[in-house]
Amino acid sequence: MKKILLIITALAVLTTYSKGQTLLAAGSPTVAFTDDNSLSNSTSALEVNDGDQDENPLITFYPNPVRETLNIKFRESGNYVIRIFNVVGTKVAEKRVEDDNYLKMDVSNLAKGMYFLSFEPGNGKVITKTFTKEN
Repeated sequence: MKKILLIITALAVLTTYSKGQTLLAAGSPTVAFTDDNSLSNSTSALEVNDGDQDENPLITFYPNPVRETLNIKFRESGNYVIRIFNVVGTKVAEKRVEDDNYLKMDVSNLAKGMYFLSFEPGNGKVITKTFTKEN
């Protein structure tokens, strides 16, 4: 499997994603080296393509935007780790799920803004979703 190297210059974040995953940060110049060794440069609204676009996604959550509790449902019961990152890439929350397909996550302590919810279904893939926290 080829990898895509992604550099978000405004955030000083260097991340390697599997093919099919892209991340463009709102208003910041983004330089991406794609799997065909081409170079792209973009300034765009936030977009996350996580490869989990089918009719029966591996993970769903609600409400979005959220004020206090984020309800997270998994397609199958299992042992998972959910991580939440702010827009500069700092991990602000982490919670483990053991042998279950549902999780309630208290996000009331997070500041208002956009966040990334990261989920590893166990097949080497990382799924990233975005959500907005309101006060």
